[in-house]
Amino acid sequence: MIMMLQALGVEYKNLLTVISREQILVFTVFVSFFIPCLSTFAILWKETGKKIAFLSAGLSIAVAIAASLVVRLISKSIRGLSVSSLGSEAFFLPPKRW
Repeated sequence: MIMMLQALGVEYKNLLTVISREQILVFTVFVSFFIPCLSTFAILWKETGKKIAFLSAGLSIAVAIAASLVVRLISKSIRGLSVSSLGSEAFFLPPKRW
């Protein structure tokens, strides 16, 4: 999330002016499932071989894309329900200190 904020050039409080709640949700799901780094791929290659490493990376990316697509479709289908009535602050802004 920090890298996304830096790439977009915005602060946390202004994030929803650049990207929607649905996009943040889909991004989070995708990042949770894809291969975390190049060193993980290199170790897979070394330990299991080139074929299994590429199979693992491809499967991981395919699962990440599929999960993100499902989340996007679900979020689009329920967009008008309770999420819009709570407002953006209910989900992405930290609680206000008194």
